[in-house]
Amino acid sequence: MKTYLSILLIMLNFSVVNAQISSKKFNPETNLIEWPKQFNPEKSDFYVYNEIEINTAPDVVWKLLIEASDWSKWYNNIQNIQFENPQQRNLSAQAKVFWKSMGQELNNTVTQFEPNKALAWQFDEPKIQGYHAWLIIPTENGCKVVTVESQTGRLARLQKVFLPNKLRKQHDEWLVKLKEQAENPTKGLSMILQIPNNHLRKTVE
Repeated sequence: MKTYLSILLIMLNFSVVNAQISSKKFNPETNLIEWPKQFNPEKSDFYVYNEIEINTAPDVVWKLLIEASDWSKWYNNIQNIQFENPQQRNLSAQAKVFWKSMGQELNNTVTQFEPNKALAWQFDEPKIQGYHAWLIIPTENGCKVVTVESQTGRLARLQKVFLPNKLRKQHDEWLVKLKEQAENPTKGLSMILQIPNNHLRKTVE
């Protein structure tokens, strides 16, 4: 029984490795994002790219992405999520939402909201500004989810020097947790599929 379980975990690990890609380099030839001018990755201070294959329908993934008030149930790198409208729980077009990420309090505005296709928000703080976009691309077995972030400002420049991989790894984790939640929403199976991050990532340098 232990042997079969080990083989199953190896197979699961192998499939996730082949499904996830991350990079800290911008490729304009494959870019699918309509970047605001100030966040063009060719000129910005910091950029990360992550993608993953998810074996479920785009609308399932979309629902998980916009339910920001419930992110903490399956992803813990964003804290203190609060909407400007206290009655609001989900992201929507032009919604304003506040949260803490990587030690920074961020005031976010949703700037792109295309159900089941594209989502983006922008934040503008004195020391750091950023644009975080998501794409959901249908595939034969479900969808590919791409998440990219471009940043400017003093903290972005410091991050590039002293913490060049932290944000990329956090987005790796976000995508893995999103995949687990979308494909296996029951808690028991989700726990089985939690594999350390250093075994999950194929990095494009």
